[in-house]
Amino acid sequence: MSPDHIGQFEHFDEIDSPEFERHDKHNFEVALDYLIDSKKDKNIFMLEMFGFIPNSLQINEQTYSQSNFYNDTRILTRYKTPKISLKTLINPNKSRSPLNRIDSYLESPEETSSKLKYEIRMLGAISRVNIRDGLNIYASLLNLNSEHNFDEKQFMKFVSRVKTLKRMLHELYEKIIHSPLTIEIKNAFSFMAQFVFVQIELRFSKFIGKVESPISEHIRELIINLIDETKEEKKHFQPTINLDFTESGERFEHSEGLLKKFNQRVLYLEQIRKKKENQVKQLAYSIAAGVAMVVSILLTFLIVYQFPQNSLPFVIGLILVYMFKDRIKFFFQWLSKKTLRIFIADRTHKLYDAYEKTEIGTIRETMRFLVKSEIPDEIALLRDLERSEIEHQENLETVFFYKKIMQLRVSTLSKIHNRVKNVHDIVRFNIRNFIQYADDPFKEYPVIDREMGDKLKTVKQYKVYHLNLIFRISRLKSKKYKESIFKRVRIILDQDGIKRLEYPKVQ
Repeated sequence: MSPDHIGQFEHFDEIDSPEFERHDKHNFEVALDYLIDSKKDKNIFMLEMFGFIPNSLQINEQTYSQSNFYNDTRILTRYKTPKISLKTLINPNKSRSPLNRIDSYLESPEETSSKLKYEIRMLGAISRVNIRDGLNIYASLLNLNSEHNFDEKQFMKFVSRVKTLKRMLHELYEKIIHSPLTIEIKNAFSFMAQFVFVQIELRFSKFIGKVESPISEHIRELIINLIDETKEEKKHFQPTINLDFTESGERFEHSEGLLKKFNQRVLYLEQIRKKKENQVKQLAYSIAAGVAMVVSILLTFLIVYQFPQNSLPFVIGLILVYMFKDRIKFFFQWLSKKTLRIFIADRTHKLYDAYEKTEIGTIRETMRFLVKSEIPDEIALLRDLERSEIEHQENLETVFFYKKIMQLRVSTLSKIHNRVKNVHDIVRFNIRNFIQYADDPFKEYPVIDREMGDKLKTVKQYKVYHLNLIFRISRLKSKKYKESIFKRVRIILDQDGIKRLEYPKVQ
């Protein structure tokens, strides 16, 4: 497989894994894509997440509130990095390449200052994913053990293109530092270039550690020389940032993280919370309290007119009205809450382009627990795949439901980014609250070992829990949500956190 074909792969995700990743022992990430229809000015998507939780973890409507859920869930919505291959990126005849756009903007820097800042950051983001994912594909080919699949000549061509990218960055840097551009733009290009160079150094180092099959001495020497060259060359850019990851310390993670955010800011979407839904809910609850008061007063008048004053029925009636007054209020508030849930989202956000500060859409979110009859049939069928007979018969799980409706204004989005085609969600979920009632991670059992002369030995049996998540992504068409895509993941938990992720079938 050649680098020319790399663009055919879905390799532009923000996280290094495919769609699901164990981030650490308490967090996992899910990557989700929304494919924009450029022919329609308004694109509306619905993301639904169904979580099936073992009852033994004691997560339910009483113990796990909406606030708990939103505190545990972080969703980063961003543009998906434009698909521009490394071959196109370094081609001087391709107008889509940020390298060529930056070069052309240097002819009239005063008029194109904001465009320069944008293209510089976009160049850093696009270069990063090309280097990372190109190497991931070659590592996968090597690990598939395919001598005929891994083409050394094509890999050397990929390395050659990386070297060309470095050379072009150096040449462009020389032009920029000797131009009348502002210090801000000169520094921005330097930061971007250092970020790209450290990605080359870091990703090729990871490549050597990632491949399981032996690589030829020639390829290994080629990579090591490239790493050594890049490490020295990145010092050419000023002001220099300490990006040495070859020795233990704290500085590299901090510096690399800052540069990553700096370059990818052009792809970020910012969510600003609206407070309107809270005002509507408070008004509804106040009305419910008022209705409860009216009912209580009417009952009191009824008792006054029905029974003689100071009589036993009169006293008992007033006591009962007083006793049930709060119950009546809570009933009407519960009823209004259940009704509002259909029409009013828990949270509503305006969606802004973080770089241009322009509103491009809205997001509405809702979370609640479901009873079995409320689970859609197709979701229930997916959950029942691979379940045992006893699991079918017993109701051993609690189900939570999260819904996000995202509306995008494509015309506004296109004016800001003419190369962006899709929007991308990265959902990070924290499971600390889910394991607070988990049992010890293992138990020891005595076993007689026949092979060891009937000696008694101890065997560990591990206690794990399965958190099953089903995602459904739909697009609104003709007033109905269609074109649904389903994704599944099973998170294996124990008292210490996430052990691993599994990927059940979706058919």
